[in-house]
Amino acid sequence: MKSITQEKVEMESITPYGYVKDGKVVLKKFDSFDEREVGEVRENPEESLQYFVDRYNHIKEKIEQIEKDVESSENKGSYLMKILHMRSKLVTYNGLGDFVYLFSLLNELEDKVREYINENRVRNEVTKTNIVQEAELLKDSTQWKEASEKYSEMKSIWIRTGNASDEVEEVLRHRFEEAVNHFFNRRNSFFKKQTKVAKDRIDEYKQLIDEVKEINNAGRGIEKYYDIRDIKGSWKKIGAIPKKKLVRLNQEFETELSAFFKTIKQRIDELHDIDEALAQDLKGEYLKDVQRILNSGSPYRINKVKEIQGTWRKLGRFPTEEDKTVNLKFRIVCNEIFESYFLDMAAKNSSPNFFKKSKQEQLNVKLDLVAEDINKDEMELSVFDNQMSDDGYDSQELIKKKSNLINKIRTKKRIEKKLRDELDTVNPNNGFQM
Repeated sequence: MKSITQEKVEMESITPYGYVKDGKVVLKKFDSFDEREVGEVRENPEESLQYFVDRYNHIKEKIEQIEKDVESSENKGSYLMKILHMRSKLVTYNGLGDFVYLFSLLNELEDKVREYINENRVRNEVTKTNIVQEAELLKDSTQWKEASEKYSEMKSIWIRTGNASDEVEEVLRHRFEEAVNHFFNRRNSFFKKQTKVAKDRIDEYKQLIDEVKEINNAGRGIEKYYDIRDIKGSWKKIGAIPKKKLVRLNQEFETELSAFFKTIKQRIDELHDIDEALAQDLKGEYLKDVQRILNSGSPYRINKVKEIQGTWRKLGRFPTEEDKTVNLKFRIVCNEIFESYFLDMAAKNSSPNFFKKSKQEQLNVKLDLVAEDINKDEMELSVFDNQMSDDGYDSQELIKKKSNLINKIRTKKRIEKKLRDELDTVNPNNGFQM
């Protein structure tokens, strides 16, 4: 049998940090830690000691890996709790090895991480102070959308930024929340008021529509015109509401107004001494009529357009910008209707079985014709310019003829663009080349 001394020497050759006694594996005293049992002998003392040496090496590798992670990490502060937890675990950890080294390594890591955290808190304090100052400057803004987006951005930065020092973190947080809440309470109050204002305005719009309906239902005509004019004036003064609702209400209002003016248009020949206000309203209605004829497309109601033109002339002209504008719009629409009508006739006469062709073929026939017309008119305009330049002759008659020719070219180019747009709709690959 081996002596105890020999047996102990063999154990020390495995590890100098522990030994076996009475079937127990013991960790020797180190620093302020008394020796303690870490386990029992299983198969034999040597294997039992080696088992606890291996356990020590396992936790040593973990701690050294933490050291590497701290060195390479951009956010070293996130490792503080892991270091503290590991040190707490080390106090009762069952293993045999140099625990003094491990505690020393963990203490150094803690000091390094805490230094990093303190430096970061100084930077965080600067960042959060800047955010708070910006938030307080913005809290009384009325640029609701832009300011809301800015506050959202500030909140995001605040969340990503770590804590400042303990003595200022709570103060900064309170100031920031106070500024944010102040702004959003104001914004919510504003939109709550706006909602009520919009509702009241919608009710006003609906009331005016009902008033026009009541006049129409009573079959009242010209004698109620000035009431209608007052209603139109009131309509313009009500103010803004959500766009979709305004569009719907405008359509309903215009429908009722058109119904009212229709009764006047039916008796237009009976009216005498039409004042400017009524004339402008009637012109507005006739302009809508010709626009509908143009938009409805071929076949164009030419006789109806001529009839409207005759009535338009009876309404007279007035020395106002409003009258000049509506007259110009009316002339442009009528010119386009007539040119479109003439183009239809030319296409029908120039191409046999025109209406049996496909839509794409019909459009191509029209495009060829209108392009040819534009070319002829532009050549004529060039001759006109040369003639006027050579002769030095600029009579009002020639100037008027030139102006009419320019308007014809512009009208035909609008028609040409519409035809091309329609062709693109019929054949999306039109003009595509491989």
